[in-house]
Formats: sequence, C-alpha cells, structure tokens
Amino acid sequence: MNTVDRARIVCAFSKIWPMRSRTRWAPSARPSACPFLTARGMACPDILPTILAATEYLQDRGIAYLHLVEADWDDAPQFTEEFRQAIRARFTRPIIVAGNYDKARAEWVLSKGYADLVAFGRPFVANPDLPRRLAQSLPLALLDGNRLFGGGEGGYTDYPGWRAARQTNTRYTAEAV
Repeated sequence: MNTVDRARIVCAFSKIWPMRSRTRWAPSARPSACPFLTARGMACPDILPTILAATEYLQDRGIAYLHLVEADWDDAPQFTEEFRQAIRARFTRPIIVAGNYDKARAEWVLSKGYADLVAFGRPFVANPDLPRRLAQSLPLALLDGNRLFGGGEGGYTDYPGWRAARQTNTRYTAEAV
C-alpha cells in the first residue's frame, strides 16, 4: 500500500468542511532506525512519509490547522529537525505541537517556526496559573500522576495557584522552570 492509499481516510474527511477540519498526527516516530509507529503493537515503516504526503494534501485542501502530538513518555523518541522542517515546508497554516514541552523547548520550536502554538496538558493540571508561571519564570508544581484518571476527587481541581501555594506551604513540590 502506498502513502496516498494510507492517507485516504484523512483526505476523505478533509473534503467535507476543510476550514472546519483539523488533523492530529501522533506518529511516535523512532528516528534512530527506520521510522515506526510502535504503539499498541503497530508497525508502520512508512508512517513519516505517509504523514508528509497527507500533510501536503491537507495543505491543498485548506484545513484549519495541523496538530502534531509527540510521545511524552520518559525515553520517547523525539521528532527530528528534518521531519519538522519537512512538515513546515508542506503546511503553511497553523501548526500546534504537544507532548512533554517545557518553556525552553516551547520557545525553541516557536523560534524555529516549526509550530505556531504549543499545547500544555499535564503542566496545566498541576499549575492552574501556568501562563503566569511561564511568563514570570516561577517554579512549576509537579504533577502527581497517581491522582490522574480516577480514584478520588482530588488531582484535577485542587492544585493551588502560585500565591496560594507559597502561603500554604503546599504538599506539591516545585521544580525550576
């Protein structure tokens, strides 16, 4: 199966409402060898060429934006700079990236022009005032991952903002930004 055939479903959906459509890629690329999508037992040696071909098609269709989700586990592979350049060369509309970004990495990807926006998920859970903390280089509270996705009611709404955390000597530890 060639890259166009692999991308057919994405291309079909983009024809319906192009300016209301967006595409989210989460390829989990392994650039050290041949690129593979390895999550949940899948193996696709053509995933990056497929994404590039589909991205070019989606640019021509005029979709609203592209969302690149990068793997965020500890030993996850990183997108290569060549892949980022290739995506940007094929897609001129907004690109959003996500996946274990900190302030320095977000500034890097924005300054290179590889993305227009950076999404922060888990840092927002632990830091309800994340934009302020990033702008003022305040320490970030660490996320307690054991409290996500079930259990008690704590973990999503009980992380204090910066001022409250300092005043209450909160149990959540902080790390430098």
